[in-house]
Amino acid sequence: MLIFQPGNIAYINKEGESVLDSAKSAGVFCNNFCGGKGTCGKCKVKVEIGEFNEISKEEKNFLGEDEIKEGYRLACYLYPRFLFKTCEITFTDDTENEEYEIQDKGKDIDFYQEKLDKIFKGNHTNEGFQMEQRYGIAVDVGTTNIEALLWRIDKCQCVGRIVKKNPQQRYGADVVARICYANEKEINYKELCEILQQEIVGMVRNFEEYIDGEGIEKIVIAGNAVMMHFLNECPIDGFVKAPYVGSYKRGIEMKGDLWGIPDCNMIFFPNIESFVGADTVGVIYASWDNFKSSNSILLIDIGTNGELVMWKDEKCYVASTAAGPAFEGSSITFGMRAEKGAIFGISILPDKVELQVIGGEKPKGICGSGLVELVAKLYTMGVIDKTGYLCTREEAKNKQLPVFLQERLISNHHGNSFVLFQEGEKLVYLSQKDIRELQLAKAAILSGVETLLEKCKVSANDIEKCYLAGAFGTYLDKECGKIIGLLPNISTEKFECIGNAALFGASRVLFENDGFKKTTGIAEAANHIVLGEDTSFQERYILCMDFPSI
Repeated sequence: MLIFQPGNIAYINKEGESVLDSAKSAGVFCNNFCGGKGTCGKCKVKVEIGEFNEISKEEKNFLGEDEIKEGYRLACYLYPRFLFKTCEITFTDDTENEEYEIQDKGKDIDFYQEKLDKIFKGNHTNEGFQMEQRYGIAVDVGTTNIEALLWRIDKCQCVGRIVKKNPQQRYGADVVARICYANEKEINYKELCEILQQEIVGMVRNFEEYIDGEGIEKIVIAGNAVMMHFLNECPIDGFVKAPYVGSYKRGIEMKGDLWGIPDCNMIFFPNIESFVGADTVGVIYASWDNFKSSNSILLIDIGTNGELVMWKDEKCYVASTAAGPAFEGSSITFGMRAEKGAIFGISILPDKVELQVIGGEKPKGICGSGLVELVAKLYTMGVIDKTGYLCTREEAKNKQLPVFLQERLISNHHGNSFVLFQEGEKLVYLSQKDIRELQLAKAAILSGVETLLEKCKVSANDIEKCYLAGAFGTYLDKECGKIIGLLPNISTEKFECIGNAALFGASRVLFENDGFKKTTGIAEAANHIVLGEDTSFQERYILCMDFPSI
């Protein structure tokens, strides 16, 4: 028997079952961004009681000597030695069990309210409004997070917001890991569908309690292509290998009774093609007024899967590129979400390094925007070279780099590393592996952008505006993004952050009778560019791995 802490959850484990698999069966969250393949090192647990298999060489690649002495192991490599002896395990991260928290004020609420007011110019009696409806919910289902907004429709007012981790993360950080897990057994596929549906129902229930019994009369949902398949229980076989063809394309309208939400209409945005999903439709719809008034707009939604949109001469071209989880912090040694304790910025002064940390707390790790800024500034200082190589302390000394930078360079089981924070034996650092992960991710985005521009016969100088969508784009330092070759080399003034535009696109449909029809038209009219089949994309991808010359 296994006992999982914190929570004191008991589980009768099965023969040949790893601690990670046991945790999944017991409903206990455990970080495993690689889907249990043993390649991310995130499923760290501490053995309190019990006898287990000997530590593997793979685990030693991720765990320091001190951690091993203290009993830390990786759950995916950990197996109880005896089936009927009690073992106790402590999980180092149980944030999956976080409670629903409804925000009813703050900059995020104001952001969406201001965008809606701008579109309708304060005209809350527009005939397009469905005045008989009282409350509606807009939802964006991402690979990492699910975000929902509660709207008072008759007053055109945003009154609540919930953000939760996507519960599917326990099966892998990216969609590929989840697709692999789902295809192993039918029960796995059903499980991924159900936990996603249940999470959204949970959000709805909490919003219902918040508005004191008032009914939710409309729910509009956007999400990436794979999430929309799971939500609607559509086959995902087409995503296993190229050419990637989804089975869910047309949007869906249905009664909420099917999900146990009575007296509610549910709208699911259409997907476009392959990995270009309903979230891209939402982004385009949110930006539609700007598109129609311009001849050349580039839109980049940076995330685990990067979606790209090029609007040229009243035609819309779309593409997707697999960036991986680096921007979400998942594949980074000390990577984390943009939450309290995350390093989101860094300043290298003449005599010291200063860190900007969310909440002003002691650093726990580094989020995606912080990673980009850190690497850009270390590259500018010469600590990292054009190929992404992080120098050793001796090499930094030979290059006559400042002593305070030299002192932060160490070598450990993760290779060359740059220390960001140290308190006793606790370290937070950037490793050589982290830089390589970032290079893979940024090369996917930039090579995708360059290939799309070539296909559309648009030069970088022709771009009138470049919109950056999503939370990552909102907090990204644009200059740092250009320094490392994540963003195209255009004037910084041309970049504009538009936040979670997919969620706002879903919100618009709550207020417009013909909104769903318009999103269907957008999906059908979009021209899908398949980057993976383009040899120039593959060649560019290799070239974009290096950092641009300074």
